[in-house]
Amino acid sequence: MPTRGTLKKIKERAKQEINEARSRGVEALEKARDPEAVKKNSSAGFNSNKKDKLSYPLVDRGQYQGQVRFRVIELSPLTAEQLSNLNFVDDILNSDALSKLDDKIDKDVSSSSEQEKQKRLDLTNKSAQKLKGNGNNSYDNQSAQKKYAGSVTLYLPSALRIADAVQYNSTAALGTIGGGVEAGLANGASALDAVGAGLTQGIDSFTSLFGKGSLDRDASALALTRMSENFAPDNVALGIKSATRVATNPNLRTLLENVPIRSVPFSFRLVAQSAEEAREIEKIIKFFRYQLYPDEIVGQIGGATVSLGYKFPDPFEITTTYKGKQVGTKFLDAYLSSVDVTYNEQSMGFHADGYPSDVNIQLNFVESKALTRKLVEEGY
Repeated sequence: MPTRGTLKKIKERAKQEINEARSRGVEALEKARDPEAVKKNSSAGFNSNKKDKLSYPLVDRGQYQGQVRFRVIELSPLTAEQLSNLNFVDDILNSDALSKLDDKIDKDVSSSSEQEKQKRLDLTNKSAQKLKGNGNNSYDNQSAQKKYAGSVTLYLPSALRIADAVQYNSTAALGTIGGGVEAGLANGASALDAVGAGLTQGIDSFTSLFGKGSLDRDASALALTRMSENFAPDNVALGIKSATRVATNPNLRTLLENVPIRSVPFSFRLVAQSAEEAREIEKIIKFFRYQLYPDEIVGQIGGATVSLGYKFPDPFEITTTYKGKQVGTKFLDAYLSSVDVTYNEQSMGFHADGYPSDVNIQLNFVESKALTRKLVEEGY
């Protein structure tokens, strides 16, 4: 009769043989599959170099004369070696120079000769030029040779919405003093005279209120109201305003405040007409999602890997063409800010290989800087 230890060994050997047989069965099943099908399925993966040149549609492409192309512009940040070549960076990073920076600046400004000042200015300009670079990787230099890192070409949507806007402050209160300054400058007075006139208006109203002689009734009431608003408690000022039944004019103006950076939205519906097109659509989605997110900067702290920061994603060059010619408004190089994907919005159908029957993609970009009139004249 076998011992308990012998039975344990028999069970372990049997279990091992079952697992080996199962593995051989899986391998046989894999070999029985269509090799081309396996190859096609693996091709749906995203290329590791992230420099795909993708497009949609693949079927009946000639019917779509309008195209929009999104090309990634590969920007190279300054390296530590490049930064070390900048003279002013060396000075800033030097602890001794940092502690004496204020004294050095005061001394240099007051005692340097014109020749020394010019030499220092030339050195600063040279260092700044190094920091700026040659412009080959700058979206400010439209004529520079750009380095591209992948692209997606899609059909030009039937509706393309471009919204331009600027921001105004429509509640800017100049007040009496500001109104006086504005009026003085508008009438040709010097800036100093206009400011002086505005500042003395409050005094004139106060002295007129208590001066001798007949006064205009409304003007006196307004002067009293103005003084109470400036110097009396709120409840007293409100009481005087209620009694005099006059209010000061805040002289509201609408003033330009800001030029927001333009947002550029796109919406596409991608319907796969073939298995190849379905795989291409999946690659396009992964391409945009990959370019949306930044790379992580990690470091070791106390033996643990910690996320320290992010590297900027690269911007896109966006061009819209019809029969190969530029159409519509041009776009400044823009960063992808959001990707919204909806699968099978029209139906719940899937292809035999598991890909959805239709995909809606909404992309939103933000341009690299704000527009000006000059850029609008250039077609942006």
